[in-house]
Amino acid sequence: SFIDNIAAVKMRVEALSSRDDLTTPYQQHLDTALTTNHNNPRRRCKRPYKGFSTSIASSFVDPKQARVDCCALTCCGILLSDQARYLIMGIQPPTLWKRMVVHVFFPLSIFLLAGYAALTIPDSYTNNLMTSLVLALLFIYTVGACLRGRQKRAGIRLQLLRRLRELHQHQQDKENEDEEEDLFSCPSDERSFHHRDDRTIHSALNRRSLTLPQTMSQINCVHQICCGCYKSDVPPLDEQEEGVDYGPYNHDVEQEDMCGCLWRVLTRACCGTCCGCYIQSCGICGLAQEGRELEKVIPAKRRRFDYITFQPFMEYYPLILNLRATKNTSMLTHIKAISTLSHDLIVTLAMTLGVLLLISVSPMYGRFRPANMAVLVATFVQAFTVLYLVHWIYHKFDLSFDALVKYFACGFFLSTTTSIFFETVIQTVLQLSLSVLMLLFGVNVEENEGGYNRIPTVTTYRSGFAGQFRILASENSGQYVESFVHDHPIVYIIYLGLTAFVMAALVEELGKYFGYIMVEHPDFLSRKELEDAATYTSPILSTVSSDSETDEQPVEEEASHSNSTGMAAPDFSHQTRSLNSIGSGITAGMISVAVGFACCENLIYIFIYNQSRVKEQLIVLMMRSLFPIHPLCAAIQSIGVCRRDLEKGTDRRLGRLLFPAVLLHGSYDFVIMVLNYLSSNKGEYTLVPIMLCYVSSTLFVLAGISFFVVESALQRERLHAMDQHVDADTTVMRGKFSSLIHQMLNIRQSRKKKGTDMEMISRDATLL
Repeated sequence: SFIDNIAAVKMRVEALSSRDDLTTPYQQHLDTALTTNHNNPRRRCKRPYKGFSTSIASSFVDPKQARVDCCALTCCGILLSDQARYLIMGIQPPTLWKRMVVHVFFPLSIFLLAGYAALTIPDSYTNNLMTSLVLALLFIYTVGACLRGRQKRAGIRLQLLRRLRELHQHQQDKENEDEEEDLFSCPSDERSFHHRDDRTIHSALNRRSLTLPQTMSQINCVHQICCGCYKSDVPPLDEQEEGVDYGPYNHDVEQEDMCGCLWRVLTRACCGTCCGCYIQSCGICGLAQEGRELEKVIPAKRRRFDYITFQPFMEYYPLILNLRATKNTSMLTHIKAISTLSHDLIVTLAMTLGVLLLISVSPMYGRFRPANMAVLVATFVQAFTVLYLVHWIYHKFDLSFDALVKYFACGFFLSTTTSIFFETVIQTVLQLSLSVLMLLFGVNVEENEGGYNRIPTVTTYRSGFAGQFRILASENSGQYVESFVHDHPIVYIIYLGLTAFVMAALVEELGKYFGYIMVEHPDFLSRKELEDAATYTSPILSTVSSDSETDEQPVEEEASHSNSTGMAAPDFSHQTRSLNSIGSGITAGMISVAVGFACCENLIYIFIYNQSRVKEQLIVLMMRSLFPIHPLCAAIQSIGVCRRDLEKGTDRRLGRLLFPAVLLHGSYDFVIMVLNYLSSNKGEYTLVPIMLCYVSSTLFVLAGISFFVVESALQRERLHAMDQHVDADTTVMRGKFSSLIHQMLNIRQSRKKKGTDMEMISRDATLL
């Protein structure tokens, strides 16, 4: 664009130099181009899918909107629903601690009260009565909370459809004018669209007799408590334009990534095939559809704020920019320059550790002692040590401490819970498949008082499908599985391969990748994006009354362009960094997500899977610390992300981006699983398989480190060459620009013309 503009000005100078007639076809074309640049009307927005521009089954179709789709999957879409509610209705959700009290601590206290009544009331009738009443109260409270949440989500969808319908009506009214009015853009008085009086909207709808594209029944079908059916939203044939694909998977096949392909296969298998309906679970698909629509109609500069706290970036990021500009190396100063969300996360961690410390020294709970508390603290210390080495020593100016906290928390909470859910689903499918194979093949077993034992020869055994199913459903089915594993090792090794590469490696690497893209931080915004965000200040959070359970107040407007730090207008010149610096920040951010994920996984392995003595817990922690497979795979992922985002490599879609990390992670897990199987299949754990596990783990870690070092070095050279190329092009363009400006000034002085000549020359110079 810059080169084309310079060429245009050069042609303009030549035209002015050669002739007096200033009405050449090129000049008319230039006038049209300038007018188009300054007044670029939006294309008419088409929303054929019952009021939306994308289908409810279009999740992960567009890789650019994968962040919204992933946020809808995480925590049942709570964060995305809060954001949509805030953008549309101007209502801020309850605080984190209030939600914890209402949805966690209070129901848990009711459950503990039922347990206390069951253990302390001696009379059997009274015991059963009180326990049943308390549990019934808990059930009613839970169902009521779910119904209230469903009502809120349905209200959000209804309000969004109303705003979109009014926008469509305005576009129809303005389609013959030069500009189309967009209700979602900021008017001259900087009032956001969600502060318009709802009565004005209702009166406009009634005046124009506008009908919504969805009924309340359809809206309620989207946001069910558990599951629901939503009729296909593909428009009927008489409403479709010729030559346009209106299918739910309307997308560019060349841009489709692995997630889009998997989601399309899943939805085609489960939805819309038999009865023309889409199965909805907890409103996830509906929330993703609403989020995609909001990203299209609301300018990005009005969405530059944090989740949960809704603090605008401009309230805390100028402090971070100042630290980067002054090269401040004080850790305390970096810790102070954080957002409200990061501050709340750090305080929550400190308070949680304090509560656990009190529990460990209390005699009421004997299973969690001070020694266990020490192991818990050591787990966090190990994670923080890795972050200190990766971030503070090498990349403290490439990635801010605020971003580090958010990425770690996202990996610890969101990536882990999402991965555990999908791992459970895949594990259930794999176990059912293995059970079917066991029923088909059968195993020679004998029944005795201790269960079912494998026998070398056929004596007494259960045969037939019914007999095998009866054994598989028994309490001692674990011994039956061991017998099947011994008789059919190849089948079980294939099962282990699917478990290692699909259930563990693929799901966990996807979880870490989506944990990274779910966090939008100003560290990775361009200078232009920050300047646009600075022109619009979101409502000040201190003037917002939080949403209560009974009373909801919209956000009050405060049109102030200053930030809460009290600093002058921020200078975003230091946001323009080298590509190597941005790439280092991407690597540090993805490693932070992986460290948070690994920290939570270590806690699960130590305190849930390994409920043994402190010595064994320390051994587990030490072994998992010696082989940091999660941070290593995240670092390998970052090479592909930098290749795609910074080098603009079109061949680096999600599948190819994740393949090296999935291959390393899956091979690491598969070898350990196979060696463990071969060792246990002999009836005893010998020293040789254990040593082979350690050796193979070390080799895989060394191979991963070598791959990352080599590839990252090559990538740094490519990024450095790109930086030099951009600097050289900028120098050349500045020289050409100065030469053209001097020519224009000389012509202007020599001819001494006024009016149109000088105006057009000034417009050309202003455009440049």
